[in-house]
Amino acid sequence: RAQASASARSLEVVAEQARVNQELSGGTAKVEQLLSMRMERDSMQATEKMGRLANDSERLGIRLTKIIEKANAKVDEDQKALVVEVDHRIKELNHAAHLRENQL
Repeated sequence: RAQASASARSLEVVAEQARVNQELSGGTAKVEQLLSMRMERDSMQATEKMGRLANDSERLGIRLTKIIEKANAKVDEDQKALVVEVDHRIKELNHAAHLRENQL
């Protein structure tokens, strides 16, 4: 009778262990599924963010190019104005020198 009782208890323990193993296996599968879903979501978000950053970078590059072109045009304009001003001043000085020579 004791052996039958021990044998029955042993069967219960084996059945309980099988149930626990099945629950663990199911839990592991759920965790793996959740991790996979999160990784996929994070990957999609990262891809979207990289796309936005690429667009921002392109937009900023275009904007910077326009700023540089405008600055270069301003420098060219300022240089031309300076050349005209220096040329005008040289002509004035030459004219003044010419007048002085004629007075002597």
